[in-house]
Amino acid sequence: MSIVGGQSQVLEIMYEGVKADDILIISNIYLVVLIVKKWMNRSAYVNSGKGVYMSSLYEGGWDKLSLDEAIKEGVLGLARGVDKFDT
Repeated sequence: MSIVGGQSQVLEIMYEGVKADDILIISNIYLVVLIVKKWMNRSAYVNSGKGVYMSSLYEGGWDKLSLDEAIKEGVLGLARGVDKFDT
């Protein structure tokens, strides 16, 4: 290898990269949750035409995502974005 430290140096660099990706994802999870809650509130108001309680957002169905499913999808999108940002 042309790197002075050899294999241990390469492993250290790779570990720092994975650690940076984790920090970036963890730092932005709260943003994902805020966006999902805002999106679900808007779609609930549009579909019902009347006031919607937060508890009704936790109930999913065949035609809409529940709050936790939407957050999971948002975190997956965040992870994909972090991977694309790196390359």
